[in-house]
Amino acid sequence: MQRIFAMIKKEFIQLWRDPRMLVIIFFIPVFQSIIFGYAINTDIRDIKISVLDLDKTVESQNIIQKFTSSRYFINTGYAENISQIENNIQKGTIRAGIIIENNFEKNIYSNNTGKIQILIDGTDSNTASYILKYIQEIVKNFNIDKGSEIKATKITMPVSVETSAFFNPNLYSNYFFIPGVLAMIVTVVLILLSAMAIVREKEAGTIEQIMVTPLKNYEFILGKTIPFALIGFIDVTIIALVANLHFKIPFEGSFFLLYFATAIYLLAVLSIGFLISTVSSTQQQAMMTSFFFVFPAMLLSGFVFPIANMPLLIKIIAYVNPLTYFMRISRGIFLKGADFSILSQDFLYLSIISVITVFIVIFKNRQRISH
Repeated sequence: MQRIFAMIKKEFIQLWRDPRMLVIIFFIPVFQSIIFGYAINTDIRDIKISVLDLDKTVESQNIIQKFTSSRYFINTGYAENISQIENNIQKGTIRAGIIIENNFEKNIYSNNTGKIQILIDGTDSNTASYILKYIQEIVKNFNIDKGSEIKATKITMPVSVETSAFFNPNLYSNYFFIPGVLAMIVTVVLILLSAMAIVREKEAGTIEQIMVTPLKNYEFILGKTIPFALIGFIDVTIIALVANLHFKIPFEGSFFLLYFATAIYLLAVLSIGFLISTVSSTQQQAMMTSFFFVFPAMLLSGFVFPIANMPLLIKIIAYVNPLTYFMRISRGIFLKGADFSILSQDFLYLSIISVITVFIVIFKNRQRISH
């Protein structure tokens, strides 16, 4: 027992003497608990919608007001036609469109039923389900109020709702999750592989031998990262084929565009992994630091929890996360068949983040070589 206690004491002393391990042990759990406590929220609010009012009467305005005065919906503007709503859903600027039919008010008061058509972006099946739930609740309350007003007419349901979900008509959850899983798997695999790249050389004692070779800085980085990049492309291909052939998830977009997005994303992911490898002294440190990045990156990417509902500070962190944009691009290409013009903003932000991370790694690597 004395020998065992001596060994335990030695391990604690080693941990205490390593500031980076102390940060991993004590700071990271507190930091992640606070971040995720605010970020993990299943309530869906401030849903962006657009309204097409074909009736333009008092009652049509009344029900529109019911939607916009709730805490759930934000009316981004009135549409001129259905095509405009469909285009906005395709671009992702709104999550749903509300269409009020002609003669809506007349049908309410003439023993008929006024009809509302709801067009929903079905790519996020979880959010789409919540939207349907909120709409049905608002219409139900409207019907109760209106039914008591006109109870003598024997109308039991003054307003009915017809819904159509774009890109995922049956709101299958795997349509939403598996394109996101593609982005997640690529991230986890490549971060871990690249994070071990230099640390392994350090522990094996071969890093000094490499440094005295004629290799230039960029040649060293490329030689280390290109194999992992090829693995990334192979993983993307395999996952996309499994999603399409096994899970029957339609691939509506362009493989070329998906590969192009992957290439940009790999710059960011491999740079982050390479940076972790550069600043870590052991493989244990590299592994722990990788999980410090990967776990928050997944939860703050919109994979499960909508970014729009997160507090401002958490949103800022989410929007500098490269996985956020690759996740959107992956789902957009898979389910919407979105082209570059629709995804251009996500491509732009992803490219900016990738270029910045590459420059940070080059600068850090030069510092390390100079010392």
